[in-house]
Amino acid sequence: MPRDRRSQSKEPDVDSFIDAGGSAPSDEDNGGGGEVKTFTTRFPEKLVDLIDEAIDDQIVSESRNQWLMKAAVEKLEREHE
Repeated sequence: MPRDRRSQSKEPDVDSFIDAGGSAPSDEDNGGGGEVKTFTTRFPEKLVDLIDEAIDDQIVSESRNQWLMKAAVEKLEREHE
């Protein structure tokens, strides 16, 4: 009698994961900066490609949004020195 392939799967049970739910993002998730504002901006394709290359070269991966926020913080800190 063949075994049930589902029981052999090493992939996590997606339904259980979804049913477990999670918490909503908090102020701690955005660096403690309070309310998160969303906006749309445009970048030249070449600049986006360079940003993506910089992200890909990192040992620990981060999103483009995280990278841009860190870059903005670094710029603001330099200007206020």
